[in-house]
Amino acid sequence: MANKSMKGIKSKLLKSWKTFTFGSPKHGKVKHVDTAEREDDFFESTFESTPAPTYGRKLIAPPPITPSPLNPTKPANNNLSLHRQTSSTLEQLLASDDPLRHFEDKCPPNGKNCIVLYTTSLRGIRRTFEDCTKVRNLLENLNVEFHERDISMDLGYREELWDVLGWRATPPRLFIQGKYIGGAEVTLGLNEQEKLLPLLRWVPKKKIGKCTGCGSMGFVVCNECHGSRKIVYDGEGQDTIVERCQACNENGLVTCPICCS
Repeated sequence: MANKSMKGIKSKLLKSWKTFTFGSPKHGKVKHVDTAEREDDFFESTFESTPAPTYGRKLIAPPPITPSPLNPTKPANNNLSLHRQTSSTLEQLLASDDPLRHFEDKCPPNGKNCIVLYTTSLRGIRRTFEDCTKVRNLLENLNVEFHERDISMDLGYREELWDVLGWRATPPRLFIQGKYIGGAEVTLGLNEQEKLLPLLRWVPKKKIGKCTGCGSMGFVVCNECHGSRKIVYDGEGQDTIVERCQACNENGLVTCPICCS
């Protein structure tokens, strides 16, 4: 009897829970709603109207795979091929356009395939000496091999410079592979505009260390007269003959046979 009474109470409670009333009889708004039906309608409408979540991202189709000509199964690297084409094009342009062709053909002796710089080491004219120092230091900093011809050490270099240019030019004067570049103002201006380095692209790099013969001075003492510029020898009888040495310059020096040959 007790079990039957308990089952009856449970069934009454379930019925009362599933059905509840909105409003009140006093205002005449009475509505009985079945909660089970409301739950079914809610879930059906929710799943039908709610789209699948995309998490804020749009689905984009992947790009098509382009096979490589070397390996058909492997996609080609378009960026790498474009970089190679650009590099080859730049090399062709640099090879075809020689920047030295814009300069005047004036080649000093033995200066066709090298850099020749005419300078002076005399400090009598301060501005000339400073200009020579600036251009010399510039070429040394660029680490290129060049031949310096000091007109104060050998007057033959001065006559040589005047013959090449056709006028009495003052140093410094720069020549690159048989082309006359200019003096200090032009050379330093080209370097400031970053136009000097392309002119030196075919010039060999400077060798490490100094010359073992002259210490990179370019001159050594004459072996014939030992710097005296005179050659003395015995003549007929007891007479001695003194002649001017023809092997050296006015300073008793000769060009270094190792680095200036």
